[in-house]
Amino acid sequence: MRIVLAALCIGALAIPATAQTMAADTSIDRNDDAAFDLVGLRLGMTADEARAVLNESGFTFSERGSWGNRGYDGLVRSEANRLRQPVPELPPTTGPEEISGEDAAGNRIVVRFTAMRNGPMVSEVVLRFNRNTTNIETLREDIFARYGEPSAANAYGDDYRWCLPGRPCPWRPDASGPHLNYDTTMGHSLTLSGWRYMVAERDAEIAAMFANPTNERQRTLLGQSN
Repeated sequence: MRIVLAALCIGALAIPATAQTMAADTSIDRNDDAAFDLVGLRLGMTADEARAVLNESGFTFSERGSWGNRGYDGLVRSEANRLRQPVPELPPTTGPEEISGEDAAGNRIVVRFTAMRNGPMVSEVVLRFNRNTTNIETLREDIFARYGEPSAANAYGDDYRWCLPGRPCPWRPDASGPHLNYDTTMGHSLTLSGWRYMVAERDAEIAAMFANPTNERQRTLLGQSN
């Protein structure tokens, strides 16, 4: 399955909302050199790729999580059991559900994963700046210089969002489209998120593995011939 959500690029974020006119089917491979990132982390990265980036970026970190029935194989097995259909053979999902870390300046990072067919993939990154070691006065300016003018902001000017052109990114907490948020209401944090979009693609892929129920059995129980 091609993970379209990982097609986020720096160039797309750097374009003001008024100029975001790319076609709805625009996609950029996640391995493109211009991939949209937060501290070098991109949506759709594997756990190994995320670890390498965190090490390179100066974070010490720990991992937690055991997928069990929440892994891709577990979700497929649950769907097969629900539909009373054969269970496809799949390897167990291994790898972290979450990686959390801190750098020497006390900035904290949390990397969350979603179980996909090829293993856990980065679906959300939260970077919380340590206000004791960060120049809060220039932080907003520095973020805008990095990502360009935001696609949207709330009425109070304390919450900003960057969206991928042509992808749904409504101003709601449950927005399904991949997006980057800068929030100053609960500390100063940047959140790169695409997990709802990833879950929707994964669940659709799992659903496609199984045949739709037929009316054969119900007609038999009702004494009707086919």
